Amino acid sequence: SSFPAEAPYRQGPQTQIPSSLKAGEYTLVAAIIDPATGNVKGLVDCTGLLPNQLRTSSTDVLNGIAVNTATGEIYITGGTISHTTNGEGINNYGRVEASNVEIKLNGNNSRSSETESFTRFIRNRTADSYARISDINISNTFQFGKLIDNEGTAEIIRANGTVGMIGKNTGSLTIKDSNFTTPTSTTDNFIENSSGTLVIDNTTISSMIQRTFDDSIIFLTGGTTTIKDSNISDNNSTCTEWYCKDRNVIMTSGSANLTIENSSIITKAPVVTNNAMYLYGTGTVNITSGTITAKKDSAIIIDKASTLNIGLNTTIKTETNKGIEINAAATVSIGSKDGNVSTATPEITGITYGLYNNNSNSTVNFYDG
Repeated sequence: SSFPAEAPYRQGPQTQIPSSLKAGEYTLVAAIIDPATGNVKGLVDCTGLLPNQLRTSSTDVLNGIAVNTATGEIYITGGTISHTTNGEGINNYGRVEASNVEIKLNGNNSRSSETESFTRFIRNRTADSYARISDINISNTFQFGKLIDNEGTAEIIRANGTVGMIGKNTGSLTIKDSNFTTPTSTTDNFIENSSGTLVIDNTTISSMIQRTFDDSIIFLTGGTTTIKDSNISDNNSTCTEWYCKDRNVIMTSGSANLTIENSSIITKAPVVTNNAMYLYGTGTVNITSGTITAKKDSAIIIDKASTLNIGLNTTIKTETNKGIEINAAATVSIGSKDGNVSTATPEITGITYGLYNNNSNSTVNFYDG
């Protein structure tokens, strides 16, 4: 490794080697050091990269981590990355690829203010930065742990485990072939897309959101989002307290555009004001196929001049209220105007109303179903 000439030297904490450690029983740790301060900002535990049975008397060090100083690329081929305080495990201005690693995010479940930093595994800091995380397991025991905040291009492939939040996207983020749950509860949006491109593909997300009003599993304020072949649901199936209200699986705001293909969007919460989808923007939502389900309130509520297009292979239902509730000058098209009429699909089911139009300036095109 090399450090800038101007970086001051500071004596860091001493590392004690247990007296019981025997030859061949290595604890292999790489330190992430801030060259400006000499402080250790994180540790990469490489234990397991080279099994004991493959080590010999001539084994010296592992070469499992490589840094390209010209491009900023970091390659991690195994081990554990642990970050325990506010900030970033990897602060990326270049290119990062992490595969076959265990990610641990540790911290407390409180913040002194809404602006206090989160703990992130990776933060892509520029539009040119790139991160690919694949074949990872995530261990996160507190609410404010984020997998990534992305301003560049990022791919999360075959990720599994528990995480407080995926994070915020303003660039291009793809999540594929993954399975996420949250800790007991989380108090912020699980995924937020504010201006970029977000793709969720063949992924399952089960999240409990509590204590902060109007938070959602997927919160869209701009950009373009596609959800396909995925299952997104809350797991508030037993909570009836006030802090379980006003939660949405998906909420749109601003100019966000959304496409849902062959996916299930489900709220299990047994309290009112919890919707599978809450449309509070002026963008376009296309549900080409899938199932949108609510337990206690309307499955879809439209409170802004959104455009909602519902494809033939779509089911929208609620167990106790309205299938679709329109409270703004929105445009809703059910089926398509193609000369072929289906009276079977799409299917919209409510208890009080299947479709409730509460705004005289809205437009409903009932072509099929």
